[in-house]
Amino acid sequence: MMTLLQQNLLLINTASDIPTLAIKKNHTGELIIQTSLEIIENKNNEDINKPHRDKVAFIVNVLDKLLEKSSLNIQDINAVAFCEGPGAFSALRAGVLIASLFNLFNPEIKIYKFSTAHMIFLCLINSCSPFRGLGGSIYLKAGLNGYFKESYDLSNLQIIDPVKLVQEITEKENNYLYIENFLQFDHLQIISKMSEVFNASTKFNPEDFLVTDSKQIKPNYVRPVSVTKSKKKK
Repeated sequence: MMTLLQQNLLLINTASDIPTLAIKKNHTGELIIQTSLEIIENKNNEDINKPHRDKVAFIVNVLDKLLEKSSLNIQDINAVAFCEGPGAFSALRAGVLIASLFNLFNPEIKIYKFSTAHMIFLCLINSCSPFRGLGGSIYLKAGLNGYFKESYDLSNLQIIDPVKLVQEITEKENNYLYIENFLQFDHLQIISKMSEVFNASTKFNPEDFLVTDSKQIKPNYVRPVSVTKSKKKK
């Protein structure tokens, strides 16, 4: 059985406004990144906000460009890690579909999943003010529906209370982080943080993120919130 250091690991983050894929190459650990933005710019700023059927084809196109850049074939991928969300519906679902297809055609491939909230929290934790107490939370604004909240044990930065939708922020100051528009959080930071989990020197055990049942390969998304314009009085 191959160890993580012997695997070509495909990383999928389609939870952000700019879907981004990367490959962590075996042995060298080199991280090769392909963003959807590069493809859009090459197509004269073609809009990617299209129906789901087109979004899947678009993400596959990103994957094709990444494999070409990495000098790898799709058969060379032997582990996949994806961001389950929360995130925008169509792109997130497309990314999760790619992960599920790898699992479908080769059940021996290891699949790992990450929470968007957890990755953003890890990106920010070292640069924010110290938390008070042993636990901390992050709140992601969920349109008009409230907030996505996830809580962590600060001693090991592991999730102790998975993402849930809440109506208000209940933590005291310095006990939480707040992100107004998490879909616009730096997509490169998220993909890099996902990659770090698999470094030999990481404090995390990648197996904690391992999918043990194919039913776990599903999106956790926030639907776009429609704003009703007020009618002018006659």
